[in-house]
Amino acid sequence: RRAAGLDPAWSAAAAGALCKRSYGDPHWAAKPAAVMAKEQVTLYGLPIAKDRRVDYGPIDPRSARRIFLLHALVRQEYTTRGAFMEANRRLFEEVSRLRDKARRSEMLADEHALELFFDRRVPEGVYSGKTFEAWRKEAEEKDPRVLHLSLADVLLDEAAELSPERFPDALDLHGAAVPLSYRFDPGEDDDGVSLSLPLVLLPQADPDELEWTIPGWHAEKITLLLESLPKSLRKALAPLRETAREIAADLRPFQGPMRPALARAVEDRTGERVPADAFRPEDLPPYLRFYFRVLGEDGRVIGEGRGLRELKERLSGRAREAWAKVGKAGLERDGLTSFAIDALPEGVQVDAGGQRVLGYPALVDNETSVSVRVLASRAAAAEATRAGLRRLILLQLGSKMSQIEQPLRSAVAVSGLGARVAPGEPGLARQIALRALDEAFQLGDPASFPRTRAAFQARLDEGRRSLQGVLGRLSGLARDIGVELDRVQSMLRSMTGKPGSPRPSLDDARTQVDFLLPVGLFSRAPLDRLAHLPRYLRAIQIRLERLPNGPQKDQAKAAQVLPFWQDYLKHQQALREKGVPAEELESFRWLIEELRVSLFAPELKAAVPVSTQRLSEQWKRLLG
Repeated sequence: RRAAGLDPAWSAAAAGALCKRSYGDPHWAAKPAAVMAKEQVTLYGLPIAKDRRVDYGPIDPRSARRIFLLHALVRQEYTTRGAFMEANRRLFEEVSRLRDKARRSEMLADEHALELFFDRRVPEGVYSGKTFEAWRKEAEEKDPRVLHLSLADVLLDEAAELSPERFPDALDLHGAAVPLSYRFDPGEDDDGVSLSLPLVLLPQADPDELEWTIPGWHAEKITLLLESLPKSLRKALAPLRETAREIAADLRPFQGPMRPALARAVEDRTGERVPADAFRPEDLPPYLRFYFRVLGEDGRVIGEGRGLRELKERLSGRAREAWAKVGKAGLERDGLTSFAIDALPEGVQVDAGGQRVLGYPALVDNETSVSVRVLASRAAAAEATRAGLRRLILLQLGSKMSQIEQPLRSAVAVSGLGARVAPGEPGLARQIALRALDEAFQLGDPASFPRTRAAFQARLDEGRRSLQGVLGRLSGLARDIGVELDRVQSMLRSMTGKPGSPRPSLDDARTQVDFLLPVGLFSRAPLDRLAHLPRYLRAIQIRLERLPNGPQKDQAKAAQVLPFWQDYLKHQQALREKGVPAEELESFRWLIEELRVSLFAPELKAAVPVSTQRLSEQWKRLLG
């Protein structure tokens, strides 16, 4: 049946021009570096060869050249010895970073535009790796950069604002350059800009300050925050986007907390107070808030997320350990009994694992001496330095804290005032002694601390002259307040449950005492306010003396005061959040006390002119 096998493909050579050929599926093949296709051969309709792989370049040079330019050069699917390919690859990586920064995919030239770039340079007849290399060698001898792309070739005109100033690669945080990275991938946790924060810098990172964003997104964030305000404020700020651009131009990111600065800017333009927490950065698109990566000492991520406060709390112990290892040689000292250093700078550069960061020198109290330590945060340094300055002052005066406290103990021991101390706080005598030192030597404001030897000596000489006077004044106030307090408490105890002593009046008096004498009173209350407390307590005594004989009159007087007091208690927190200055609220609060004096004990005389009409007008102003 078969003498010999026949291969139909043999007929192609014998038939020659009688064969018909067709080609399909032209494609780039990286290994031969050529455009390949599948060939079909028929003879009088009889298939002779099917899907035979052939070099498509000589068959259709024009089509093969177009495929070569797209795959080999635009998509970089070709390996060449030419330096242009690596240079273009690095450029594409830079373009990808810029795209993530701008968060705009449409800013990039598409493949067609890039293909036109190579089409203008690569001549006809170049359609494979072999033909390309032959041409490239000659072309690069004339122009070595003939195939090098530039940013102008791959970025559209709208990308011109992608400057390093607007989209930085690092943020200056307390003297350290903290790297920033960008990602344009909505839905991912780290979409936006990420801040890689070394563990040693974590204590210095202020969550309120880091609510700002990079300059390139600054105006957009301000706009969205303003759009979140109540309608009445938005109307006062119209046109909103233009106003947002003006405010953004005036504000300087990372120069203090963001929200209070924005609230002041709005108030300057509208006259309306805006609570700092009316702005809610957490409700904005995630990319407008930093994503934080905390890096351990080995550079690995040990914590990440957008909640910086949570990261600080969770990693506080490890951060302290990391700071303890920071090189501070030559900056710290022990055993000081006088201001034996030339100066105590507010900040110094220290070496943290090869990175220069800012540390904050502080005077640390060791009871019998003082040490200089470099601490991780400005707030911690201020708190420590106040205590250290007190200790140096005592050492220079040849005094001990117990000696300062001695006359104060007798002033508070004879009354119930000494019991009004919160658990864990120093005793009242110690609180008054510390307050006396702070008042006499002007240690209240960290910005005014003496930081040089000469300044310390001047402050010491000045405070030495006034210390006894301040101690005497505070001791006298403590004694007077304690005596009057005991009388009030004794009267309240004796009147409780007796006929003619309405419970609402007694409860009102007790509440008044609690607010007049909160825990920590002598640590925080201004001296001029403390001076009025004995008079307020005497006014309560006069009220209680008259109460049994005229409970109806007492209730009528209370009805004039209580609405103001209740409104103050109900709205004070909201008004603080709205931006009403604390001193204005305190002024109103003390004005209520003066109204009580004028109504219940007019013979003691109010310190300032006061009436229900005046309080009503001031309350309306506070409410805005």
